[in-house]
Amino acid sequence: MLSSLFSIELCAYAVMSNHYHLVVKLNNTLAADWTDDDVLERWMALFRGPLLVQKCRAGESLTLYVR
Repeated sequence: MLSSLFSIELCAYAVMSNHYHLVVKLNNTLAADWTDDDVLERWMALFRGPLLVQKCRAGESLTLYVR
């Protein structure tokens, strides 16, 4: 799942009796073209995210009104 959302390529893995090993490659070239909104979209596909990020993605105003 992570390799489909982020620029992570799974090269090898080994499952042991009580742990596992992963060999991954980070594709910096692919990630370099992502905008901030692209990164947020990918991150929020996995996590709900903080309220401020949710509001930003929904297009709501982020202005704080103090009375």
